[in-house]
Amino acid sequence: MKIAPRSIIFVACCASILGSLGSATAFHHDLSATTAITLVGSQDLPRIPPQGRKVMVLARDAAGGGTEVVKLLPFTTFSATTQVSPHGSEAAVSDNGRVVAWEATGDPLHLGLPGSQIVLESNGAVVPGFPDPSGTSHKPSVDKKGRFLVFESAGDLTNTGVAGVTRVYVHDRALNGIQLAGTGSGTSHDAMVSAKGGSLAFVSTSDPVTGANTGIAQIWTGRVNGLPAHRVTSGAGASTEPLVSDEGRLVAFSSTADLAGDGHDTGTKQIFVYDDRTQTYAQITDDPGGCSRPAVSRVRSDWRVAFVCSGQAYFYMLREDQRYHLLTVGGDAQGIFPEMGVHFVMVSTNANMYDASLPPNPGYRIILRNLFALPAPQVAGTAVWFPSRGIPSF
Repeated sequence: MKIAPRSIIFVACCASILGSLGSATAFHHDLSATTAITLVGSQDLPRIPPQGRKVMVLARDAAGGGTEVVKLLPFTTFSATTQVSPHGSEAAVSDNGRVVAWEATGDPLHLGLPGSQIVLESNGAVVPGFPDPSGTSHKPSVDKKGRFLVFESAGDLTNTGVAGVTRVYVHDRALNGIQLAGTGSGTSHDAMVSAKGGSLAFVSTSDPVTGANTGIAQIWTGRVNGLPAHRVTSGAGASTEPLVSDEGRLVAFSSTADLAGDGHDTGTKQIFVYDDRTQTYAQITDDPGGCSRPAVSRVRSDWRVAFVCSGQAYFYMLREDQRYHLLTVGGDAQGIFPEMGVHFVMVSTNANMYDASLPPNPGYRIILRNLFALPAPQVAGTAVWFPSRGIPSF
């Protein structure tokens, strides 16, 4: 099935509406088990999950073609949207919901800049990110207050003398400064900064000692106030899709390397977590069909790691040592976000979540699931820590 381009939505969440619905306990009691956030078209979840419970962003097909940036209040108005920008893709939002960053083409701010630039909405005003003369800026991420903007570009934005190589940059909007996140001549991409703590993760093919391009993607981590970052995987297979937990301690990622063993390339993606505090790892899956689309969020005193294996959505409670299957009967799932509040997850699926006896939808819908009203069943699967257990079980 052909998937429509990804979408960008503001999702204002629990904090602003609990006053009208009562306490947090009453809130998840009152909301139905399944709530459709999108009703038409085909919609995937964005690359970066919302880091807080206030806002989520998507980009959806615009009526005149391309994609538009819109707002949505899923707990109140559900599918009613408010346009933020008539054009945009790959958006991310700050934890407090006041700053949104996205890719824009066509020079919307009339700055004479080519190609793809990062544009921000900051407290209602549209402002430029870091100007990129090469027009190759992509995949932004912002921290809690939107001070730090992280993105990738093939332009030589720090004047190193090397252009045409995609690398990750960190722009401090408060000081109007910019730094390279990593080192070496390899390509770097798919960066994310945590909501809190300034933790950073991205993919790079650079060798951290020689700087040479190894051609094998590895995960790098660091902090925006202590760059450059350092490499944390070194397997013979590619490690990709890094996403950071909201408080910045954990990085979830996928890898085809046997990281818990001799590091050889298995050819099959599995889900891993890296604990930056203890510098330990956990292999979350060992599925023959492979797994992808990892994400991780702190949930009370535990962490929820979400992922997709063979078209099915799962999440794993790290300290509880328990795997759960978010059922999408009669269809499959593209992605799952682990937290829109303690009792909620969000999934993109073509399954008819209201009536499993009906055939799949013609496109993928974004669905909010209330785990309090309809718990996900437990299934087999236990994480393996190495070289030792970094986070104790309950």
